[in-house]
Amino acid sequence: MDRIEINMQQLNKVAESISSIGISDEHANRPFIVFESTKELKTKAYLFCSAICHQTHSLRNESKNLIGWNYLEYVFEHLAKKNSPLLDIDYICESPSDKLEKEYAQEFPLSDSDTQSSLDKISERVELIKDIAQYIKKAGYESVLDMFNQSEGKLIGHDSGLYSQLSKMRAFKDPLRKKSTLFIKLMNQSGLIQVKDPENIEALMDYHMQRLLLRTGCVEVNDPSLMMQLKNKEHLLSDEEIRRTCVQAIKRIGFESKKSVLELDDLFWAIGRSCCNEKILCVDMVCNKTPCTLTMVSDITNHKTCVFDGQCKGSTHQEYRDYWEPMVATDFY
Repeated sequence: MDRIEINMQQLNKVAESISSIGISDEHANRPFIVFESTKELKTKAYLFCSAICHQTHSLRNESKNLIGWNYLEYVFEHLAKKNSPLLDIDYICESPSDKLEKEYAQEFPLSDSDTQSSLDKISERVELIKDIAQYIKKAGYESVLDMFNQSEGKLIGHDSGLYSQLSKMRAFKDPLRKKSTLFIKLMNQSGLIQVKDPENIEALMDYHMQRLLLRTGCVEVNDPSLMMQLKNKEHLLSDEEIRRTCVQAIKRIGFESKKSVLELDDLFWAIGRSCCNEKILCVDMVCNKTPCTLTMVSDITNHKTCVFDGQCKGSTHQEYRDYWEPMVATDFY
């Protein structure tokens, strides 16, 4: 028996539950996708925003009710709209890291009246952005968009595919390509690129989705020691085994539900983020976010019960609700 495995019976139940849920037009056409700017500025906004999208638990603006990814979208949209030097390759390359850290931190105040920044791991995030700028400059590209035009819209294609191009930068070296796929998703949704081999799109896998797949029982942990480490939120040296199994599970759910992995990314992220986090909807009868992220992302406008209620193992078994995502030190997600 493997330490971690997919439970096909549970997977099919979850796939059936989610198959009828669609993505809302409001989410598909949200400001970060449709805002007006040059193609180059939008590309850089998507690239840098994706590059620092990891471990955003503390990121928030209390006045605007923006948390994590939503706050990142808001800030990078406005940086592009005003043609900020924080998106300029030459400026980033030439500026000292401590100067950039202060300038990026100022873009993420805790509230409209509190200038303290809620963007943590700032040195780590700025170094990822700086590495991108330095790579583009050293490679001699005239623009960021030029680098990706070489792929001709293909994700996989020896050294010229989008995934290969992105993996040359430190922020996108994750072998499971979470940030790379996030960037490609934004570029594709906004019409800046057209992916010609969508069958090669990888499933995005972050901590919300891993937690949800564990709690639903789609991914089973058979190793008692690892099971307790996850439930006790103990730090692990590696999450690779769990995360790879979760990627396989999402791909299979996509096949069974007739949904793309990009649609499932929106839906599973929303449910894990809001309906099944510290608070669990099926037990606490309330979501973690107000409004619930799922009602903002999907065509479900209001809900009092979880979409997996009755099908999810966690809805009936405490031992599954006790699961937490792998606690690891990573900038992959």
